[in-house]
Amino acid sequence: WSTPQSPRTISSRQEFEKQFQQASAELHEDREAILQVVSAFGWLMEHCAPIYRSDFEVALAAAKQDAWALEWVDDTLRSNKDFMLEALRPDAFNFGHAAQELQSDRSFALEAIRRDPAVFILLPEMFLGD
Repeated sequence: WSTPQSPRTISSRQEFEKQFQQASAELHEDREAILQVVSAFGWLMEHCAPIYRSDFEVALAAAKQDAWALEWVDDTLRSNKDFMLEALRPDAFNFGHAAQELQSDRSFALEAIRRDPAVFILLPEMFLGD
């Protein structure tokens, strides 16, 4: 795979995923190439090596492109306050992908609401009486 192609030019998303999975080891080991790919197609985070799933910049680029990429991000990043606050910028619903202990953290919840009031509807019940 020399250059990423849009899934619209391939018969299906599954074919695109297959093409990415079958790409050379050289591509899968090239951090800059992976960063470019997930910046354009965040959902491909599922097929990235664990080293990229725990890479702050790569994981954030994927999450900003596609919120569902957070499903594949390493738990250490989903527990990282700075990472998750950045991941909220494009989509408040990313709050739901934060680690449970972070979602229950009052300072995190308040900062998340300051950044995007839509987070309010995602707060755990423990905050609803506050």
